[in-house]
Amino acid sequence: MKKLLLVILVLLTALFFYSKSADRKSAIRCVCEWARVAPFPKNCTNFEISTTGSMFSRQFSCSFTAPKKSIINWLKQSPGMRNFRDFSKAKYKIKPGGGAQFAEIAIDWTQNRVIINTYWS
Repeated sequence: MKKLLLVILVLLTALFFYSKSADRKSAIRCVCEWARVAPFPKNCTNFEISTTGSMFSRQFSCSFTAPKKSIINWLKQSPGMRNFRDFSKAKYKIKPGGGAQFAEIAIDWTQNRVIINTYWS
């Protein structure tokens, strides 16, 4: 009986962490689609993503830090940034994709920190 409970506990723990990982991957895919951005730089650090909303709305906020050159290359590769030539600005309003109503990239160039916000409601 103890072995069965232990197996169940291990399976539930694994399922919990798999679910969290799958949710994170799904949120990242959604941010990329809605904000029309390229996959995040391989050398980005301090990556954070959060999801808020209800069945009537959904918002994703995502941020990361990367070297300036990596950020600029990432911006150039991002479909939503194709209309922009000046990559020194602090904020870019993007035409959203995937049914989203809003997408924006803000960059703190003093800390090389990128913040992406996108939502639908």
